[in-house]
Amino acid sequence: KEYKDLLKVNLIIWDMGDQIRSIEKNKILDNNFINLLKLIHIHNDKRAILKRKINKKTNSRFIEEKEFPNYK
Repeated sequence: KEYKDLLKVNLIIWDMGDQIRSIEKNKILDNNFINLLKLIHIHNDKRAILKRKINKKTNSRFIEEKEFPNYK
């Protein structure tokens, strides 16, 4: 399940990254741009949690270490 969830989160992050690059290219730094930047942080946190779960399940030597500040 975590692998599918990780794929979904990655696809969202990649899509947001494409949107951000397009907005930057067109120099439209509006509220949409700011909201995308905020959402990327939230999804990156979700991604880190999923990666950590996967690494624990597979007894990986690599553990995702990330602090999670309160964005709200």
